[in-house]
This record gives sequence, C-alpha cells and structure tokens, in this order.
Amino acid sequence: MSTIEPLNDNWGAKAAAGDALERVPNEAALVCVWIHPEKGVQWSKANTDFESLSMLAVVVQEFAAACVRNELSS
Repeated sequence: MSTIEPLNDNWGAKAAAGDALERVPNEAALVCVWIHPEKGVQWSKANTDFESLSMLAVVVQEFAAACVRNELSS
C-alpha cells in the first residue's frame, strides 16, 4: 500500500504546483487551476487532452453552481 504525504499548509501556490508536478507521471495529463488577484481564474494545461479538459469544464461548472447556491441560501 502506498501513502502520499499531505501538502504543507504554509506552502505558496508555486511550491504546491511543483510538488504536484513531482507526483504526476510524465505522460499523465495535469491541469492546475488558481485564482489570480487581477486576472481571475487561470489554468495551466500541461499534457492535457480532450478528456482532461472536459473534466476541468465540469469542475469549473460545479464550482460556479456551488457559488450561486451559496449566495442564494444566504
């Protein structure tokens, strides 16, 4: 059984992305999403394909829907 050490809580975004890149096989798709203070939602799409970009679209759609539900319930 393998274990994965959790990310350190005080890491910045670049350190977390570097750690993620070390954990992912070279040929695997990797999508990183972050929120830039001035440019909004940004993403990197290293080794992406249609399937990984489709999953990103679903995640972003669900995130947006959750934000709307949260606003409507408060």
